[in-house]
Amino acid sequence: MTPNRSALEHDGANHAAAVRLADRLFAALLAAPGTYVSGSALAARFGVSRTAIWKAANRLMEAGFPVERAHRRGYRLAEGYDPPVGPNGWEGLEGAELGRAFRFFPEVDSTQNAARRWFDDGAPHGAVVLAERQTAGRGRMGRQWVSPPGTGLWMSVILTDGLRLADVHALSLMAGLAVAEALEAFGYRPGLKWPNDVLLAGKKVAGVLIEGQGELDRLYFAVVGIGLNVRLPEAFPPELRTIATALAEHGPPPPRRKLAAAILSALDRELRAYRAEGFGPLRERWLVRAVSLGREIAVETGGGRIVGRFAGLDDDGKLLVETAAGLRAIASGEVRL
Repeated sequence: MTPNRSALEHDGANHAAAVRLADRLFAALLAAPGTYVSGSALAARFGVSRTAIWKAANRLMEAGFPVERAHRRGYRLAEGYDPPVGPNGWEGLEGAELGRAFRFFPEVDSTQNAARRWFDDGAPHGAVVLAERQTAGRGRMGRQWVSPPGTGLWMSVILTDGLRLADVHALSLMAGLAVAEALEAFGYRPGLKWPNDVLLAGKKVAGVLIEGQGELDRLYFAVVGIGLNVRLPEAFPPELRTIATALAEHGPPPPRRKLAAAILSALDRELRAYRAEGFGPLRERWLVRAVSLGREIAVETGGGRIVGRFAGLDDDGKLLVETAAGLRAIASGEVRL
């Protein structure tokens, strides 16, 4: 039997409405930290029934969100919940270009996709998209990025001001460097692996994904996606535990909103420095933190495997590898340490 199209469209509309209500409920609870909000007050605010609020809360709780329900008191976010952003943004970003506008989603397919949609709708330069949970988070080369609620920092920054296609390699290095600098401010000792992985004790703690669109030498926009593991979820794939880590594996992590503010502040600072100073100083700051500089590495590229000594970065941010056949500049690939 062929499904009725109108019935499918109706089901899709119902699902979308349920997701929107869950998002609005979460936002309302985020704005009232530690306080119970009654179901009747929420129902009146959103123009729905108390049953609809109950279902929205169930939806959030089943997805792992820290929503608590108490008889005759209502709903609240669990005590100790650590949001990646407050209702009014972050402290410490006064004067920064980044983070003035932001959107925080309880759940989204990916912050990269949400940022692209916002760009299409007129997002300003420096706008930030964050999510508590991604259902289709991704890293470089199309890899899945595991991102359940409460375990990490998942955000994307929209850049539209004064970028060239030639800046893409620098932007990739800059974003990883910004994460490393932010972590250093909290006492961590991160290392950088080309092009944009951040490591702690030799394991990946954060990654960066750069996407955008341009032509000739103009970059219309770039979206800088950052994923930082704060805590490893219980369901974290066993095969990833040998190569990935989280801040909580190295001591009590800072609040996520402070981590986000520190990363945005560092990225804002690096962008300003790049405009003023060019690539040279950025390259030096990156190489100081590079793991395996001067040592033998292997790089998996589209043209095969290249083995040699990690000799640095060229003027465009490409990886320099000294091989038996001479010095090679590699624009893209996967480094094996």
